[in-house]
Amino acid sequence: MALKTRLCLSLVIPDSPGQSTSLEELRVTPGGIPRKIWHVLCSLPAQRALAWAIVLMFVAADITLVGQHALVRYQSYHADAFDLGNMDQAVWNTLHGHLLRFTNRGADWYGPPTRLGVHVEPILLLIAPLYLIYTDPETLLVLQTVALALGGIPLLLLGLRRLPELPPIDALLTSVPATASVAATDTLDPHLSDRYALYLLPDPQSYMADYVVIDLSDDIPANQAADQQMYAAMLVSGNYRIVGTAGQVVLLEHLSLQSPALQIQGRGAANERLFPGKHT
Repeated sequence: MALKTRLCLSLVIPDSPGQSTSLEELRVTPGGIPRKIWHVLCSLPAQRALAWAIVLMFVAADITLVGQHALVRYQSYHADAFDLGNMDQAVWNTLHGHLLRFTNRGADWYGPPTRLGVHVEPILLLIAPLYLIYTDPETLLVLQTVALALGGIPLLLLGLRRLPELPPIDALLTSVPATASVAATDTLDPHLSDRYALYLLPDPQSYMADYVVIDLSDDIPANQAADQQMYAAMLVSGNYRIVGTAGQVVLLEHLSLQSPALQIQGRGAANERLFPGKHT
């Protein structure tokens, strides 16, 4: 016997203080749980959180595995003078008052005994105080491993900049009933395609849709003029009314879904938008 739990919820919209919208009764069944989890994971906040979790997990794994390998390599006498030996000497001398001094150099170097004669590495001045905690080349190996692994975080941040911000269109699209027929412009179409009847503007079948969702600002250039014309025709016909907007996204509802009083009100509002001041 399937377990069913009935939940009655009331949603209070922050932008409209004091107003509440009753949601239809929800049924939660064990079979529906995976689908709900999937929808949560498909949301933009969940994807961002998942991306952070994956990156941090790999950063920790990189520090652990690569760091262990580097330390074992040093401890088993397989590390080299270039560059671990001479870098360690330069840092050790800096801590003891001899700025970037190193004499641990190759036979082909005849310059002064300073790292500045080879490379300019001011970061060694910041590393030197760490030798107060633990004086050993292992400090350099651990620091290098951590620094390289943490490089994954700015790469993640750069990648997240290519993702859109949390779209306010989300709540608008989810307000469209799953059983309703919908017509939508190109970029909104995939977000509403899990339904029996879906039309792509400017397909003439769009006039049969219960709901129409339009975003002309992100429309295909080749379809923009036709979509704009269809949008205007829907408003002129008096068969649709605007029930919500989010940014440049507009949601229309067919008046056949409303009571007669609301149908009259909707037609009047549509005419007023198209012909302001000409109706009483």
